[in-house]
Amino acid sequence: MKTHTLPNKFVAAALIGQLVLITVFLAVADSKGFAARVGVVVLGAAGMVLVYLLVQLASRGKFGLGDVKFSAQFGAVGGLLGLDVWLWMMLTPFVLAGAFALLMLATKKMSLSDHLAFGPFMSLGGLLVSLSAVGALIEKST
Repeated sequence: MKTHTLPNKFVAAALIGQLVLITVFLAVADSKGFAARVGVVVLGAAGMVLVYLLVQLASRGKFGLGDVKFSAQFGAVGGLLGLDVWLWMMLTPFVLAGAFALLMLATKKMSLSDHLAFGPFMSLGGLLVSLSAVGALIEKST
C-alpha cells in the first residue's frame, strides 16, 4: 500500500496459478463443456482488463496499469461463476474504495490531493464476491 504498486512477477504468478487451477477444475467438473467454459473464463478476464484499461485511460494515469493487469484474475473468476458475479467483481472494489475514501476525508486523515492504493480494495472486493458466490452455489445445491 505504501508504494502503490502491484509487482508484475506476483500478478503474473498469481494469474497463471489461478488459470491452471480453473482449467483443472473445469476439466474434472465439466469435461463435455470444457472448451466453452475455458473460453468464457478467458473472455471474462479479457473483458475485465478492457474495463480497467478504459478506467486507467480516463484517469490520465492516476489509476495504475498494475490494477489493469491485476483485474484479469477477477474477470477470470467472474467468467467462471457467471455474468452477475463478473459485474460484482468489477463494481465492488470501486464501492469499497469510495466508502473508504469518504471515511478518510470525513475524519481528515486524507485530503482530495492524496492518492489511494486500489489493489487492496480489488483484493478485498474479489474475496467478498467470491465467498458470496460460492456460498450461494452451496446453498443452491443443498
